[in-house]
Amino acid sequence: TKGLFYVINPLDFQCWNHQNADEIRERYLYNINLYRRKIANGVAGNKGGTCPQGKNIYMLYWDCYLEMLAQKAADSCNEKAAAPKGYSLLMKKFTPTSCNPIPLPKQAVDEWWNVVKTVGLDSTTPMFSSEALRSFATLANGKATRVGCAHRNCNGEFYMACVVSEEAPPLNTQIYETGAGCANDSECTTYAESKCLWQKLCKAGYVGNTVTTTTKNI
Repeated sequence: TKGLFYVINPLDFQCWNHQNADEIRERYLYNINLYRRKIANGVAGNKGGTCPQGKNIYMLYWDCYLEMLAQKAADSCNEKAAAPKGYSLLMKKFTPTSCNPIPLPKQAVDEWWNVVKTVGLDSTTPMFSSEALRSFATLANGKATRVGCAHRNCNGEFYMACVVSEEAPPLNTQIYETGAGCANDSECTTYAESKCLWQKLCKAGYVGNTVTTTTKNI
């Protein structure tokens, strides 16, 4: 299958949080960027159809500092944990059937994203029209470039947390720009020195302490 996201090498994460594992980091990053790619290509699912196609949609980098903030939130064992100042926080609690957390990142990302399929976006303008869309608005945010996620087993319940930069847009504002996904670098205009990837996602210039993804044909 062409166009799937893979981390270049698990060692490239080089994060210092030993409570997490590169396989888990990869699963978060892969699934979030896969959904963002669908926005850029105009094929993301919506209630009764597809979400408006987006332009200036950026591939997310993994950020080790944001991962540590996510770990702090997960360690609180509280789904209502406050977001760190200047960032967005997503929390999800699972009662797993085993002690293996490997399947949970995809499950968490799917549940955060797929609220759009029950709440719905306007067919032409992707407005953050309802608080029920917050998790989708956080992951689909056109200004977002970085993410870090972590988890904690709290007495048999797994708390999954992701911290995203930039913050989600305010309620009743547009989540991302509409238009065709990029075809060349000049169409990636939100951040300096941006590049266009062949999946129609943009890649920001250096954003510090991050790991990105690449693609392979398999």
